[in-house]
Amino acid sequence: HLCLYILKFITWSPIIMQPLHLIIAATTVYLFLRFSPFTRLQKALFPFGYLAFYEYAIIPRNYALGVLLLFLFCILFRDWKAKFPLLGFILLLLAHTSVHALIIVISIGIALCWELIFTSDRPDRMKIGTGFGLILFGIVTAIVQLKPSGPDPGFVPGWNTEFGLDLFLKVLNILPKAFFPIPQFNMHFWSSMEGASATSNVKLVLAILILLFALVLLLRKPTALVMYLSGTIGLLTCFYTIRFGAIRH
Repeated sequence: HLCLYILKFITWSPIIMQPLHLIIAATTVYLFLRFSPFTRLQKALFPFGYLAFYEYAIIPRNYALGVLLLFLFCILFRDWKAKFPLLGFILLLLAHTSVHALIIVISIGIALCWELIFTSDRPDRMKIGTGFGLILFGIVTAIVQLKPSGPDPGFVPGWNTEFGLDLFLKVLNILPKAFFPIPQFNMHFWSSMEGASATSNVKLVLAILILLFALVLLLRKPTALVMYLSGTIGLLTCFYTIRFGAIRH
């Protein structure tokens, strides 16, 4: 909203959102190509994928800004001990891009606490206090802004707090859909991504295998494991209690 507020001093036309969004998308792609550890083929394919080329580029929405900030965090995390306050500021901004990004920020905060507890080479107390202060401020203010000020329920029409096995399995089946998205090839393909055609039992087994694979893969990197599992659990909880997510989430 702050970006849009600044743009309105240039023009009231919503078309002004498009060049801003192009800058955001192009910067995200540049950061990926410049700093990611992937192969040249993977780097060449990434900008033309459905999410990078369409959801986070063609459609001017808040999610693209969240991805850009998340990439910035990943780049700076390599030297997190020296840049902890800057990481905190980036996560503060990230928490305000979407409710899903807020959940990711919380999971990153948990992982950073884990890292500080189990490492002997810590930043000085001033950097730790400033960094976590910024992260906590971002989380709290983002949660406050999620609550509508009037009778309009806003993002959350109602909370589902009762446990139901069918809904739980349905939410768990989002995992294979996220890892193996297949679009419907027609003119109205937006939000049409579906998982591979299979029975619910097959999808459930596939989801469990994906989680186990990630668990084994990240066992030697406990901080990344804590971040991945807490983020995954947080997003699935959001989908269960509030609303289902689309492929962009």
